[in-house]
Amino acid sequence: MPPRLDQSDPETARLLTDLAIILAKAASLQAAATAILEKEPWDFLGVYFQALDELGHHFMPWHPPVLPGIDPQQAEIYGGVMEMGYRFHDMMLGTLLQLAGPDIMLVLVSDHGFESGLQRPGTIANDHATMAGWHRRYGIIAITGPGLTANERLYGSSVLDITPTILHYFGLPVGGDMDGKVLITAFENPAPLLRLPTWDDPASSPAPVANASTASTPAEARDFPKATRHARDLAAECPGERRYQLKLIQTLLHSRLHHEAWQTLTALETATEPCAGTHRMAAHILLEQGQTPAALARFALAETLSGPSPGLMEQTGWVLLRQRQWSEAEARFRAALALDPDRPQSLTGLARSLVRQDQNEAALEAALGAVGLLHFFPLGHFQLGAILSKMGDYPPRHPVLC
Repeated sequence: MPPRLDQSDPETARLLTDLAIILAKAASLQAAATAILEKEPWDFLGVYFQALDELGHHFMPWHPPVLPGIDPQQAEIYGGVMEMGYRFHDMMLGTLLQLAGPDIMLVLVSDHGFESGLQRPGTIANDHATMAGWHRRYGIIAITGPGLTANERLYGSSVLDITPTILHYFGLPVGGDMDGKVLITAFENPAPLLRLPTWDDPASSPAPVANASTASTPAEARDFPKATRHARDLAAECPGERRYQLKLIQTLLHSRLHHEAWQTLTALETATEPCAGTHRMAAHILLEQGQTPAALARFALAETLSGPSPGLMEQTGWVLLRQRQWSEAEARFRAALALDPDRPQSLTGLARSLVRQDQNEAALEAALGAVGLLHFFPLGHFQLGAILSKMGDYPPRHPVLC
């Protein structure tokens, strides 16, 4: 916790007030949850703690290591807040587990991580325009309980899978309109899946039916035309918000509307100062038009404005692979991974650049790292298979391909 400070300074008073409010809300949630566990009959309890995310957006800039642009004295005062927050939540979780008892299913979930190292995107984490950039892609899921496997990895899970998995654990049907799937590999002896069309109006739904398959198929429709309509509406409603214009350009690219994307970008660059985002979008459009040198120049401009960026390094690495510049691509992927080692696309690109240079063992290690991070990753598995094929590994000694 921060030491006693002079709160006559408005900024100090604001930070301490924010900290007190965040902790008070978390403690209130904990009090309500423990009261239910101790005094009420229950068969399911869900508790959502938002405090770690809120603490991150207020205090992660001061977390060690100290970033350039951060006042060292401020870092000394507030640098321990994040560790304190995690210890506080660990204590609360311990209390909940003690009250709930041993014979329960516990699902611990976070939908995203938080940048905490040198790759933090700046010194301000609570600006609405840049808040999302502080989130790491990978969250966490941990499941334990009677009938569930122990000490095993769950591959390919997402927040959409939590509700179907809990329903299945309770012997209830999964809604056919749910996008998620049952994490069937979490169960020691999976029962047949039950389904009903929807939980929105169970009274009008037919009785659930058993499905002999032990895998569910999530709806993975990528409706780019619908997304483009929404992006156009949002950009029109907020013409002064550059982030919405950039999102429109990105959506137009996915919809392969390259001419409209370029027109929108040109108008944005005319109306506002250039930024890393506009150069990045320009590079993607130029790549689609086959103008690779111009695209690489735009990526370089984006990196000049944004500073070292794993994403930009990764993207330029893949462009260099197209150009068959193997060693240059390797250098870009290694630079990206030095800043953020949990990038399956960078590991796959590194594997491809290395195997092209006949560094097969190093390529194999990189490819295995990629599919270890992201199991449902066809490009990663394809690259791994190509490396094993080149090494003459028939049948493959790595079960990830079996």
